[in-house]
Amino acid sequence: MTLVIGVLCNDGIVIGGDRLLVKFRATDLKTYANKITTYQFGDGRPVIVGSAGTRQDANRALKEIDPKSYPLRESADLTEYLEYVVEPRLSAFYARLKDARGRPPEYSLVIGAINRDGSPTLATVYADGSFDLEVFSTMGVGAPLAELILRDIELDSLSVEVARFLVGYIIAKVSLVHHDVDGIVNGMDILAVRNDKPKELLRFSDADFNKVLYLLQKITFKDLPSQIQKVLMNGGSGNRGI
Repeated sequence: MTLVIGVLCNDGIVIGGDRLLVKFRATDLKTYANKITTYQFGDGRPVIVGSAGTRQDANRALKEIDPKSYPLRESADLTEYLEYVVEPRLSAFYARLKDARGRPPEYSLVIGAINRDGSPTLATVYADGSFDLEVFSTMGVGAPLAELILRDIELDSLSVEVARFLVGYIIAKVSLVHHDVDGIVNGMDILAVRNDKPKELLRFSDADFNKVLYLLQKITFKDLPSQIQKVLMNGGSGNRGI
C-alpha cells in the first residue's frame, strides 16, 4: 500500500513517496521501506524512480532496468532510456511472469530525469513496459486524492523548491485519512533534480520533513465554505449557456 507522486516542474523534477508497506500473511502485516530508487546515466545525471504496487514485483522489475547494465550513450535522454531499456526489458519481464504463474506482475513506476539539454522529463511506466510522458504522476491507494489536488495546480509555473514541499504536504495530508498511507509516523522520501544542476540529487532532510508537518497545520481546507459562499454570491448559478 502506497502513495507515490512525481511532478514535472519548470526547473526540474520531484518524486516522493511514503514508507508504509503492507504484506499479507493470512492477515495484514505492516512494515516500512524506501520506495524511491536512483540510477545514473553514464555522465552522472541521476534517474529517480518511484515504485508502487506489489513490492516483490516492483523490486524484481527495478533490477531489470539499471541503465548501467545496457550500452546507452552517456548523454542519453530519458525517452531514449525508456524506449531502449525500460520498455523492452519490462515487456519481457511481464510476459515471463505471466507465463510462469498465470497472472501478470502488479506494479507501476514513475521515472524522472534531466535530459542532456537541460529539459526535465517525467514518465509513468506500467507493468507491461508501456509508458506515458506526464506532467505529474500519482500511484498507489492515495492516488485519487493526490490527483485531485494536482489537477488544480499550474504545474508548469511550479519550482522544484515549492514542489518538494507540495509533494510532502499531499503525502502527509493523505496519511491523515488513509490507514494504508503513512508519511508521518515513519517519515517520507522525496528526491529532486534541478535542470541547472542536473547531476546534483536533492534529498529531503529532517528539517524539510519538519517544515511539512508545519505546513500540514497551517494550510487547511477550513476556508472552503467561505470560498463557496463567495462564488455563489458573485452569481455562480451553475447555469450554462447553450
